[in-house]
Amino acid sequence: MRFHNDPGHYVAHYTRSETAVDHILKNRTLRLGPFIATNDPRETKTWHFAVGRSGSHENSVTSEQLESLSKRNVEFDRILKHGCKILCVSQDAENAFKLDISDRAYGKPRMWAQYAGNHSGVCLLFDKQTLHETLQSRLGHQKLFCGPVEYGNFHQVGSSGWMEHMNAFHLSADDILTNDLENVLRNHRDKHHKVLFFRKNEDWQQEVEYRWIIRGDTNDPEFIPIENALRAILLGLDFPIDRLAEIHEYCKDTDTYLSRIMWINGMPGVHWFAPNQLSAPEYQRALEMFALLPPG
Repeated sequence: MRFHNDPGHYVAHYTRSETAVDHILKNRTLRLGPFIATNDPRETKTWHFAVGRSGSHENSVTSEQLESLSKRNVEFDRILKHGCKILCVSQDAENAFKLDISDRAYGKPRMWAQYAGNHSGVCLLFDKQTLHETLQSRLGHQKLFCGPVEYGNFHQVGSSGWMEHMNAFHLSADDILTNDLENVLRNHRDKHHKVLFFRKNEDWQQEVEYRWIIRGDTNDPEFIPIENALRAILLGLDFPIDRLAEIHEYCKDTDTYLSRIMWINGMPGVHWFAPNQLSAPEYQRALEMFALLPPG
């Protein structure tokens, strides 16, 4: 079975209806945009680094040099983030139960509101392993960082991960002055990528985010094919009915499952329909209940 809905196998990408229909499904590609264009100021605003002497070369760097380096944060930030593109998805909560939609990647009301046009958009469900293999095949494994996001207030002194946070935002003046700056910063980025790219404030933790970071040479977006990895499409409660025919056509053409999330007394409900059921007479009443019949 192409789609079995078992927890732990799928990741969810929330998006607006026009983005889904007019771009992702039409072109059958998914866009990976620049890291600096996320909605988290921790990632989009300039990182500030402490620049100090190495312990074994305490007298090798002058105070004037340290002062000069301390004023170059904008340059350091630009080099560290340059060429980094990102794909963000939600994953199921740990130990999620198959039918408990509130623990599934696609059952998050705040995500529907914030990223999917206030419940009028779409949630695309990808097979996680197939999506990863597609990214590797397209971009090369040497260019990928991937993993779950860790949440916490890591900047607080004594908190779990605080020392890692401090080390990630500390640069060696000796290394910068004796080596090529871009190589020093890229090596620093690779060494501390989990802190720099895979940590967010705990206020974001309900997103249960998994992400891929692609290291490239430009900030131009990357586009990857989705047909092998996209397994199901979930429509928001207020997805426009006049675009249903296009969704049906895509699902039938690519063997993709379809549903619309319903909210009854505050509880989410989903019933998945196989592509061959979308035209079957015996399923028309069920499709009507989930507002999945195109007009006409």
